[in-house]
Amino acid sequence: MKKSGIPTEHSEAFTEFFRQLNATGMERTYGAYSPYTLDKIYDWERADVEKTIWRSFKYSNDADLAELVSKLQLYDGIELLQEKYKKGVAASEYSWQMVFIAETLYKVTLNDDYLDCIIGYYDKTKDFALVATLSHLKPCKKLYRFFTSVYLNSDDKIARNEAVHGMLCYKGYIKDPENFEESAGFVDMHRAFRSDDCLVRKKKLISFENGEFDNIPHT
Repeated sequence: MKKSGIPTEHSEAFTEFFRQLNATGMERTYGAYSPYTLDKIYDWERADVEKTIWRSFKYSNDADLAELVSKLQLYDGIELLQEKYKKGVAASEYSWQMVFIAETLYKVTLNDDYLDCIIGYYDKTKDFALVATLSHLKPCKKLYRFFTSVYLNSDDKIARNEAVHGMLCYKGYIKDPENFEESAGFVDMHRAFRSDDCLVRKKKLISFENGEFDNIPHT
């Protein structure tokens, strides 16, 4: 329904945002906040939504909101993210909350100093999911060094596979790190990297860097 051209019912984006915000237990899903929330809400809803995002992130440490915080129009979300990040670093805090904040700050600034938090957390936990997180960010030299180290030294096949994805992105084979359809076209190249022998992996990495993988078919 509309009155004088203004909707009288809330947008789907508004409703879904607050449903996720208020969810608890099994109903609360990681990453369920849509990154497009602020693009799809009605103008008259913005003040309420942005205030809620700001306060929830600032006072309740809901780090899942980090990406939305970076997109705020009525508040300086980048400054708030940086404030949270500095406090976490000062406290030597390694956590997924810090990972979300560091990931967001890297995306909006491309300052590779923010990657140190995520790499540090991986060094502590060896959680392959952190390699996956990094492999879907915009490539840089620091990330490539990290991926080659994981590929050569990790005993975790999944971590090595995610590292290969990051390596392919850095070398320009995969143009969009977050495009899963594009990534699916490089299955054969991923297979070419596989080996449980670290010495064999070292030889494969040298071949890759020498361009010897260029003839492996991909779509």
